Amino acid sequence: MKYLFAITLFCAAAFAQSFTITGKVVDGSDNAPLVKASITCSPNSEGCLSDNEGNFKLTLKSSVNNTIRISFVGFETFTSKVTEKLPQHFTVKLNRSVVPAQSIIISGSAIASDGRKASSETISKEEFMRTGISKDVPELLSSSPSVNWFSESGSGNGYNYLSIRGFDQRRIAVLVNGIPQNDPEDHNVYWIDFNDILGSSDFIQVQRGTGAGMFGFPAIGGAINIMTNSVSKNPAFELGMQSGSYNTKKYSASYTSGVLNDRYSFSTRLSQTLSDGYRELSKTKLSSYYFSLVRFDDNIISQLNFYGGPFQDQLVYTGLPKFAIASKTERRKNYSWWSLDSVYQTAPRRSDEGEQFFQPHFELLNEVKLSDNIKINSALFLISSSGYFDYDGSWANYSYYRLTPANGFSVSGDPDALYIPNAIIRANVENKQWGWIPRMNMKFGDHEVNFGLEMRVHQSLHWGALQYGTSIPAETSPSYHYYSYNVKKTILNGFINDIYSMNNEIKLLGELQFNYSKYRLFNEKYLGNDISVPNTFINPKVGLSYIFSENSKLFFNISSVAREPRLTNYYNAAEASDGSTVPQFAKHSDGTYDYSNPYVKPERMTDIEVGYDFSTKGLNVFANIYLMQFKNEIVQIGQVDRFGQPLTGNMPKTRHSGVELSIAYKIVNDLELRLNATFSKNSIIEGSYTIYDYTSPFETTPRNVVLDLKENAISNSPAILSGLILTYSPDKFKFVLSGNYVGEFYSDNFGNRFSDLSSEFFNYLPYTDNLNEAYFTAKFYASDSFSAEPFMNNSNIYFQVNNIFNKLYSSYAIGKEFFPAAERNILFGINVGL
Repeated sequence: MKYLFAITLFCAAAFAQSFTITGKVVDGSDNAPLVKASITCSPNSEGCLSDNEGNFKLTLKSSVNNTIRISFVGFETFTSKVTEKLPQHFTVKLNRSVVPAQSIIISGSAIASDGRKASSETISKEEFMRTGISKDVPELLSSSPSVNWFSESGSGNGYNYLSIRGFDQRRIAVLVNGIPQNDPEDHNVYWIDFNDILGSSDFIQVQRGTGAGMFGFPAIGGAINIMTNSVSKNPAFELGMQSGSYNTKKYSASYTSGVLNDRYSFSTRLSQTLSDGYRELSKTKLSSYYFSLVRFDDNIISQLNFYGGPFQDQLVYTGLPKFAIASKTERRKNYSWWSLDSVYQTAPRRSDEGEQFFQPHFELLNEVKLSDNIKINSALFLISSSGYFDYDGSWANYSYYRLTPANGFSVSGDPDALYIPNAIIRANVENKQWGWIPRMNMKFGDHEVNFGLEMRVHQSLHWGALQYGTSIPAETSPSYHYYSYNVKKTILNGFINDIYSMNNEIKLLGELQFNYSKYRLFNEKYLGNDISVPNTFINPKVGLSYIFSENSKLFFNISSVAREPRLTNYYNAAEASDGSTVPQFAKHSDGTYDYSNPYVKPERMTDIEVGYDFSTKGLNVFANIYLMQFKNEIVQIGQVDRFGQPLTGNMPKTRHSGVELSIAYKIVNDLELRLNATFSKNSIIEGSYTIYDYTSPFETTPRNVVLDLKENAISNSPAILSGLILTYSPDKFKFVLSGNYVGEFYSDNFGNRFSDLSSEFFNYLPYTDNLNEAYFTAKFYASDSFSAEPFMNNSNIYFQVNNIFNKLYSSYAIGKEFFPAAERNILFGINVGL
């Protein structure tokens, strides 16, 4: 990211050999004076400090060949040549410095002079503070181009998910302070584990398309990098409270020390969110903490971060039949299971189905400035997590639980025909991930070179147990695990990129990423599978930016990226007790598995992007065209596993293409309009789907039907996405009206041919409609800032209405399941600065 300095330079005329410089140093965000900022001139080394008003006066022996340098702890340094042609007085606005160990990842992949590149944007704290930090990250980013989101509970509490260009977050690289957050086994991102991260963040970078090499493991749909708080110059204490629909409440407290003894700073934030949720039995209790300690040395900045979000919630991961979406009562239901076979059959969710999880993060970030042209960043981290979810298991027979005589249980009767009423299964997981991510930035001549490594090790233990139920065999206890296994994943990434400035108009980018990862599943109870699957990829990227003028820029890049499947694509060991789940690998002639030949292949994509950026006074227009060609894309097949997670598989050839538009227009001083739209086509070029169907209950041989899916739309990929934000901010007030339009999309890959299939294959596809209709939803937000010196400052009160027009719509669908969004709801709150 390129920080723009709004600078007006002035100087006094020189007398004979002497030369006097006067000026003022202020905070670029609020124009507050920076006290005791350091002002020096080289090569003569004269210097002074700014006073209580930020003013300074510096007298030099000569005006010849001097460079002025103005710095303040926690802010970026300003430098400029001193000449006698400068006017009388100058004011310098310093921008806050980025978080340690992040300046390389922020700026390294940018090839435009202003730091902006094709298909990317940065959302500042000021922008997401406009809604009182009441949103989770997926909902916040839904106003960005090509981004869509949904909430399992419907109201934004609990599990929320986003997609970019139709790609789910398993294929989006998500980072906090440059440290990867995607689960190494499942690739998913669980925002609930750091549910209040926005309250402790400065800004978010969003990149659409292939992620840069320095954005961690290979990314297909895009990359999101969340930057937690940098240093504040002054102490501050803030209390916050929110209340809203569905018995939603949030309490928060934050404190920052400012800079202590010119060397230290610390900040902390605590919060808790409680909600009953929109859908039945979807309560959440989300706690969050964040602590950061920073130490400043002459050429080293070190930061220790400790954060996490322990939570408890009730399970609500199953969607509803499509007809339920239009019913104000049925759409709020929460079922463990439902069917439309002959009549509408349901199994209501039980109140004792719930979850607890805790994932603390430890980070040690360092930035070392070796010289003006060489900088080293380092990030050491540990992520340790443990938790469980309890879910209904009354559908499972004794054999599923391995409660059989062969396993030492006294069973009277056929284990395949015996069931346990009111059974609750506990699925437990314990994870540890640690790693080191060093990066270096070097500037020489017309080149800026970034290179670095990413070394990570992930280890986990998974087990399942029959927690309780009616008539459990006497030998069974909660300590009996009917499945148990360990996983280890080793990850090694390396990258190098070079930004070459050919001249003032043209910049070139060359990048190469090396990626190695290796899954190992071992210590599997009962079956003893020991699976090891390595993958190695080389991902190149080249780009160009051409600056026609200060207001007109063209961008181009082409990249190729590959990434491995998730572990359950190879083998779902948690479900192996049903007898039908086996390792997905070819077999040797002796019947053993060939782990070098998995059925699910890595996906490979080539991405071509061309963008144009135009800006003038009060207006910015950005347009981008992309073409993404896939081989073996891993797509959702329109079915879910036992926990509502999509089943996926390879599609031989697919294509994603589109146009992204973004406009920001300042109508008058206090009124701004932002618009964005994406028009895309996401289709299968080559691929098929096999249906296994019994045409009658007396037929014992399945009839296999292969369906050609050529030209069908890929599931959950709306062809149109658009958004608008109208902001009116007179004086201390702020009013924001925002809206999002999401075009229709399909819940599977059968596209508009589904109606021809559903009647004939209803037993296999127990739903009659696969179309999620287009919808438009709008929100309104209003706030008023106030102060009451000396007790309160930087305080505000706010009010928000979601789904203004009370639309009944589903925001996500997969296969037979549609997920309702909440009806009209409100939120109000207050933040008090002390």
